[in-house]
Amino acid sequence: MIQPTLRSCRDLRVVALAGTNTASASSLAKKFGGATVYPDYKALLGVDEIDAVYIATPPHLQHRDG
Repeated sequence: MIQPTLRSCRDLRVVALAGTNTASASSLAKKFGGATVYPDYKALLGVDEIDAVYIATPPHLQHRDG
């Protein structure tokens, strides 16, 4: 699970999460100090405060062209 790794980074602050499962995303957001939850990645990408995005989708579920 990535959560312990993210929490161990001193200069990292999780400010937002996106997910179609709102209950699950909200639960995880609480563990990161109340990050804002967005219904999908498109809404999340419009947030100016975000400097980087971590995609937690397992590789076998990611769409790849080619």
